[in-house]
Amino acid sequence: MAAAALNKGLYKSVDDPTHSPDPYTPPGSTSSLAGDFTHCQNASIRSALRYSCENVFASMAVDMGQVDLATMAEAFGFNDDKLLTPIRPVASIHPRGELSAAGLADSGNGLQGVTATPLQMARVMAVIDNGGKQTQPELVAQIIRPDGSVEKPKSDAAADKQVLEPSIAAQLRSALQGSASPLIGGESGWAPRSELANRGDATAWSVSFTRSGDGRPMAIAVFVTVPTTSTDHSSDEAGAVHVAQEMSRAATNPTHS
Repeated sequence: MAAAALNKGLYKSVDDPTHSPDPYTPPGSTSSLAGDFTHCQNASIRSALRYSCENVFASMAVDMGQVDLATMAEAFGFNDDKLLTPIRPVASIHPRGELSAAGLADSGNGLQGVTATPLQMARVMAVIDNGGKQTQPELVAQIIRPDGSVEKPKSDAAADKQVLEPSIAAQLRSALQGSASPLIGGESGWAPRSELANRGDATAWSVSFTRSGDGRPMAIAVFVTVPTTSTDHSSDEAGAVHVAQEMSRAATNPTHS
């Protein structure tokens, strides 16, 4: 959402105030979306990411329109049913059909038929951390032959593509830094609050980028679901962040358990 708004020029900077009253009621709708009024009234993209301002993402989605939203989502890898890693993962979906203003507002907050796998959200973070360039994900790190020799799998460099201008990727990376409670060792990320999914489970995400022990960039995406009997959504979010912490520690220090 933020990438599409910056890419279209709706806002020049992640620190520009947005046109997003709190609460925000989409045209033709009677339902409002709100955030923390102290921080979300006409909040910048940076603040919206930090405080999970539903009103900001909803109003931006309506201002953007379905075509630009879907085009940017597909540039990041949504609706790609041909991705192989080398097995075919479940495709992440962004609606392509015509949506009402209320539907657009919901899609800006990841609802209205928007679905994403952890692999897809890791790809999104990787693009932002890689100067706007997308590389194809790989499942196999190395091939060890019977004689002990090691072969690296061949990467499909031709499939790499520039999704965002480097300057826009840099702005988004900056906005994501400090957008959630600090994790560990230079990590940056976003841990949106829990919501109720369509199937009735509470959900929480933690997405971040960091560096492995040998200095290579690494994107992490964690998705946690818990039954609706759970009433402490803050602990759900903390659980997603904890898993991301452990993954980062394991990559930074292979002896960590």
